[in-house]
Amino acid sequence: MKNYRSLKKVLQITQANFPTSSAIRVVKEGLSLREAGYQSAVLCPPFGSSSEHEIWNGIEIFRPKALAN
Repeated sequence: MKNYRSLKKVLQITQANFPTSSAIRVVKEGLSLREAGYQSAVLCPPFGSSSEHEIWNGIEIFRPKALAN
């Protein structure tokens, strides 16, 4: 039997800087989804010198410059 969860992808969108304590709910949800076998990704605004794309603890993070204030 195939594991269909491995085919599922979840994108979370937040206005908070990820990963920081201000986005703790998104952090916990992303880690839980990843542990359950889902591919987890977060779309958030860039902050500081953060890169536009990275993988953090198995969670793909997108920070497009177009979302900057």
